[in-house]
Amino acid sequence: MPVQVSLNGHQALEAWLGAAPAAMIEGIWKATDDATADVLVAVQGDTPRLTGKLEASEQKSVAKTARGATGRVFSKLRYTPFVERGTRAHGPARQMFQRGLQATLGEIDGLYEGMAVRLTETAR
Repeated sequence: MPVQVSLNGHQALEAWLGAAPAAMIEGIWKATDDATADVLVAVQGDTPRLTGKLEASEQKSVAKTARGATGRVFSKLRYTPFVERGTRAHGPARQMFQRGLQATLGEIDGLYEGMAVRLTETAR
């Protein structure tokens, strides 16, 4: 018994499928930028403030590629690792970078899930 399938609206589906990879990459770029900004805010909120120089030195960068993005939160100050990990001269480990990331993991998951939902909604 032969079966025939007829697809109505295939032009819209083809157009969406053609645009989906670019929209997905742009969504990943934006979600990574937002997530990195959230981590930076959390790190700065947990950074000790004797002079404010360490907090002011903390920054973010996002490297975008055709396949995704990588976000980074960092400080170029020479003594940042000593404050993060702790030393006799700088006191106990503050772990502001580690705690900043851990504090925002749920938020970060939500950003990427939201990006996937927005992409799916454009298919309707």
